[in-house]
Amino acid sequence: MGIARGGGGASGPPGGTGSIPVVAHVFVLVEENHAYGDVIGNPAMPYTNSLATRYALATQYFANRHNSLPNYFMLTVGDMVATNDLFTGVVTSDNVVRAFTAAGKTWKIYAESLPTPGYVNGSVIPYARITTPSPIFPTS
Repeated sequence: MGIARGGGGASGPPGGTGSIPVVAHVFVLVEENHAYGDVIGNPAMPYTNSLATRYALATQYFANRHNSLPNYFMLTVGDMVATNDLFTGVVTSDNVVRAFTAAGKTWKIYAESLPTPGYVNGSVIPYARITTPSPIFPTS
């Protein structure tokens, strides 16, 4: 789906030793509705660019569909599950949330405009549920 590149930074060669490093934290930053060129190299986004340079950058990650929700399903489930952004069901397929939980790992989602901490219901303007897929994943 995508290739993460690290070590040499966003403009350097792919890094790596051939082994998988043990890491304490993993962050996935998704910039909804922005082209690569709108973010990477943009002087108005120095912090985001510093993260891409210092850690990793998925340079071959592309949307599977034009609307948002199927892309979040591909990112977290590996399957489109639904292609309609109005989907309100619960995903029963294995997913990254279940994998983290089964491995004894904790996870968090930081979502823009979330109405309250732990909110799992539908969209409330300006919060859009489709941009936060975790509430639809039961962990057991």
